[in-house]
Amino acid sequence: MYLVRRRESDRLRWEAWVIILSVVVLDQIIKVWVVRSKVGYVVNPGGSLSIFSGRGGIYSSISIFMLLLVFIWANKFSKIESSWLKILGGSLILGGGISNTLDRVLRGGVIDFINVFGVFKNNLADIAIVVGLGLVLLVTIFHGRIRANGTQDNI
Repeated sequence: MYLVRRRESDRLRWEAWVIILSVVVLDQIIKVWVVRSKVGYVVNPGGSLSIFSGRGGIYSSISIFMLLLVFIWANKFSKIESSWLKILGGSLILGGGISNTLDRVLRGGVIDFINVFGVFKNNLADIAIVVGLGLVLLVTIFHGRIRANGTQDNI
């Protein structure tokens, strides 16, 4: 039983890394295309909704530190968690966070290009973070009602 559980855990970790790398690579490819094709974009030197603008170095350091904490948490969590939805959510959060942190370090700010209701702009990494957080919250709220395979328990 332990060996089967360990194999499943290893498989889930492998899938998590594929998702993380897919988000980072796809987001970075799109951002390079957006910048080269001069599609309407902004460089956001701050955090979400340009909070902390002008403090890019501090924000980059905080981002790297937070990503390290999330990575450590996700690594420990993946050894005991069998909920594919939670692992998917955590992978989306990490992938989006890594991609935005790469922007901050390499470009001095995050490239935002998706116009949302004419109010603000974001990018694929931001969407991955929000969707991932939503998945983690939903699975956490309905803990015990949603099985690892995504089916609902009868309570």
